[in-house]
Amino acid sequence: MMKIDSDSIAGLIRECRIIAIVRNLPAAQLAPVFEALANGCIRLIEVTMNSTGAADQIKQANRLFGDRMLIGAGTVTSCERASAAIDAGACFLVTPNLDLAVLKLARSRKCPVIPGVMTPTEMMQARQAGATVLKLFPASHLGTAYVRDILSPLDDLQLVAVGGVTAANAGDWIAAGCIGVGMGSSLVDSSLIKNLDYSGLQELAAGLLRRLT
Repeated sequence: MMKIDSDSIAGLIRECRIIAIVRNLPAAQLAPVFEALANGCIRLIEVTMNSTGAADQIKQANRLFGDRMLIGAGTVTSCERASAAIDAGACFLVTPNLDLAVLKLARSRKCPVIPGVMTPTEMMQARQAGATVLKLFPASHLGTAYVRDILSPLDDLQLVAVGGVTAANAGDWIAAGCIGVGMGSSLVDSSLIKNLDYSGLQELAAGLLRRLT
């Protein structure tokens, strides 16, 4: 199983650019979907904790792909979810909001957190609490101009845009200064999965990465 610390995760995101967000994936399709993403050179995946059987999926993903991918947990909205995710083997946590208690718990267990933030005040609070990478959410409601405005005075922040990021606009977020993007349904395409088109999923992932790296 791959491991990473808070100081190193930013560099990995800069290199890999995309965090794939997996939500409510049928258990029987975990292996082929993760295999397709791995073959498409996706190296960072978060399994959302509001998915059915999320902890078991994190365990299974680590068992099958932990040597090829960094498996994290998303939608971590409480300390209970954070503990369950870390116990299951999550290598990093992603939250939709800024919860300082979650950051404190994860830090005590040496698990990096990418907290959800929107305002400059939240960004600075998260960084002061030890977060090195911040999730700008919901990114689509803020826009790339917002990123540029934020990074003008706060140029040492490391942002990952999440929410409404698509194949068409992912490059715009990188150009605006984000170190990476989080992509759910626009990457982990439900129609491809429903049709068992795993080669199509692999091609989608690989094509996105070619445009971003």
